[in-house]
Amino acid sequence: MGVSVVGGLVSSASTSAAAANLVGHGEMAAHLAADGVVIASIASALVNLPIVSRNARNSVLTRRLTLVTVAACTAGILVLAAQNHFWPGSAR
Repeated sequence: MGVSVVGGLVSSASTSAAAANLVGHGEMAAHLAADGVVIASIASALVNLPIVSRNARNSVLTRRLTLVTVAACTAGILVLAAQNHFWPGSAR
């Protein structure tokens, strides 16, 4: 999962494609790849916040975007945790 975080910081699309490729070749379980893609997407969303903040130079916009992004990332983490805790066999 650490690779997913680092990959998401660079390119979540490339990380997702690599995960799909590994699943396609039978080298990784689909549920692990799916979890990794979610984590990479969250990392990618969070790494964009400072870039937008620096370029927007609008504190209201930055504050709103940060709130929405953090809320979406939190929702993603909670759903991922709930799925793995309450329905461990659902995506396997």
